Amino acid sequence: MSIALAQGHPNLTKLVVQDYKHTVEQGAAQLPPQLSGRVVFMPHNFFEPQPVAGADVYIMRHICHNWSTENCAKIIQQIAPVMRPDSKILLVEVVVMPSNQEESSIAERYMRYVRT
Repeated sequence: MSIALAQGHPNLTKLVVQDYKHTVEQGAAQLPPQLSGRVVFMPHNFFEPQPVAGADVYIMRHICHNWSTENCAKIIQQIAPVMRPDSKILLVEVVVMPSNQEESSIAERYMRYVRT
């Protein structure tokens, strides 16, 4: 997502990607050279204080669907103290529609418990 944002919006001067250490290492290895310096990879546990203060936007992609409401609140509470008054949080999530069908139930469990 960060590569597409950087390529499509040259006015975005710095994008910080935070995830597990092994995930950001993989992302950094795949970064096109022309985006070096604009897209930065940083290991981070989202239950710990957010180290990037004052960002315009904090994008949480495919995180909340996999955690309880209480844990989602804890994650957001780590971001809120470092936000500027005009900063935004953008949630990019999967929406799972409820169904009574067994097949849909299996698909729902997959969407809720499998991380990408």
